[in-house]
Amino acid sequence: LLCKAAHEKNIAVVCTIHQPSTKVFKNFNQIMILSKGRLAYAGKRTEAESHFTSLGFPIPPLTSEPEHYLDIVDADFGSPEEVQKILNGWTLKASLEVNNN
Repeated sequence: LLCKAAHEKNIAVVCTIHQPSTKVFKNFNQIMILSKGRLAYAGKRTEAESHFTSLGFPIPPLTSEPEHYLDIVDADFGSPEEVQKILNGWTLKASLEVNNN
């Protein structure tokens, strides 16, 4: 319903949702994942899995996609080294994209 109205009115919809269900998550076109006040990922939802897999964080079997992303970027309960690797990976990707454009 919200997507249809946004499309008809040609407007963007921004939602802030902490720990969305898989069903809700699958409805997003773009996502932004933050950790420690920094971007861990921003882009198409459908490309997030390949991004995190390329950093060495594939989605384990029987784990929901949004739950996995929250687990790996959780600075309070996760590995500080792994969180830093993810944050640095996004910074590098974003800087390469800027330099290529």
